[in-house]
Amino acid sequence: MYDRQSETLIREKLPISTWLENGIMYSRPLDIIDRTKFIRKQLKSENISSEHENHTYASAGKIPSFVDFYNIKMEDFVQENPSSYKTFNDFFIREVKPEKRPVAEVDNDAVIVSAADCRMTVFDSVEDAHKLFIKGKTFNLHHLIEKNAREEDSEKIADIKSWISENLSMTNFRLSPMDYHRFHSPVSGTVISIHHIEGQYFTTEPKALESDIDVLGENARVVVVIQTENHGKVLFIPISAEAVGKCHIFITEGEEVTKGDEVGYFDYGGSDIVAVYQNAITWDEDVYSYSQKEIETLTHVNERIGMFIS
Repeated sequence: MYDRQSETLIREKLPISTWLENGIMYSRPLDIIDRTKFIRKQLKSENISSEHENHTYASAGKIPSFVDFYNIKMEDFVQENPSSYKTFNDFFIREVKPEKRPVAEVDNDAVIVSAADCRMTVFDSVEDAHKLFIKGKTFNLHHLIEKNAREEDSEKIADIKSWISENLSMTNFRLSPMDYHRFHSPVSGTVISIHHIEGQYFTTEPKALESDIDVLGENARVVVVIQTENHGKVLFIPISAEAVGKCHIFITEGEEVTKGDEVGYFDYGGSDIVAVYQNAITWDEDVYSYSQKEIETLTHVNERIGMFIS
C-alpha cells in the first residue's frame, strides 16, 4: 500500500497466523469444497465469542504487546498510557486527539475527507471498483443495501435504489485491527435514512474480496444516506468484519452532521466502510493514481481525498 505520510510503498503488517488463515479460508480450493460457506460461517460464532472476551478485564493484558507489534503512536490518543485502559476493547475504541486528525478545509463543503484511519481506494464508478479491486466476482451494490434487510426497511431501500447506479463514484475505506476504529462523516449534510442489516463477519481483506463469497453483501452493516446541501446524496455504509461483534452508530435520522464529525465506532477487529456519491468527484491525484494500480493508500481520518465537481 501507499503511505501518504512518508510517500513510500509499504507492506501491511499482519501476524503470520492471520496471513495464513486468510490465504486458506478465502482460497479457490475452499471456494470449491465449501459451497454452502458452512466452514467460513462458523467465524460468526467465534467472532462473537472473541468480542465477549475482549470486554473482560483480563483482556487488557494483550494491550502492551499489541501496541508494540503494530508500533501504534499512543501520543495521538486522548488516553496515551496503554495501562490506563480497563479492557482490550476499551483500548481498541480509543479516542484520538482532535489536533492529531484535523479536518481538511473545514469550511469548504465541496471537499471530501477520509472517513477513517484506513487503507483506501477510490473509483470513478462502482463499475470500476469491480474491475480494479473487487474483481467483479460477487460484489453487487444492490446487495449491499438490501440483501438480508428487514421488510420494514423496504421503503428506505426503494428510495436508495431510485438514485444509485453503477456509474456513481465510490470509495472503499478498509480498517485493519491496528487502526483507530472510530469513524467520521466524509461530508456535511442531513442524515435522511438509516437501516441496519444483520449478517456475517467475514474479513474484508483483499484476498476475501476475490473469493466466491459476497463478503460485503453478507456482512452485518448499517446503511446511511446523507443529503448534502449542494452536492447530492451520499450513501455511507459501515460494514462489520472479522472479529467485530458490533458497529455502533451515534447519529439519527434527521440529524445534521458536519464533515469530520464522529458518527460511530467498531468493536474489536477489522472492518470496512463503503461510500457512494450521487454527484461527480475529482479525486486527489495520489489516491486516484494508486487506486488505478490496484494499490491501497494508507490514509488518516479527516484528510482530504477529493472534491465534488459541482
